[in-house]
Amino acid sequence: MHALPQALPEGPVLVPCCGTFPELDVLTGQLPGREIVGIDLSAGMAARARNRAAGNPLVPALEGATLERDELLSFPMVHPDADTFFTAHTRSGPMRPLADARGEEFIAVLREEFLRRAPEGEWRHRPSARHIVARA
Repeated sequence: MHALPQALPEGPVLVPCCGTFPELDVLTGQLPGREIVGIDLSAGMAARARNRAAGNPLVPALEGATLERDELLSFPMVHPDADTFFTAHTRSGPMRPLADARGEEFIAVLREEFLRRAPEGEWRHRPSARHIVARA
């Protein structure tokens, strides 16, 4: 949340799983004048976000969304070795926030320990994600 891309496309900024909307102040500060749309599948969390954003004309009410698709997707992934797996996870995967927060020096130490303990050979896994489409 501390490093937004330099050039965002035009249009509203979507905040999925907005819940308590902790991003609101940072987004409105760094993107003045941009509409910010928070969505959450939990009615209770959407209500909390709505309360948090009350009075902000750039944040529309979070009501009336219709769920059009909700499915679990999974695809096999193969990495030729542990180093490639680690790089993928720390540069563009689930460990990217840790790398951003702790820095390259920390990640270098972590990489060294990971590779020391990792088995050799090809790495296969099948991550899954929830694909949700909602229309307001």
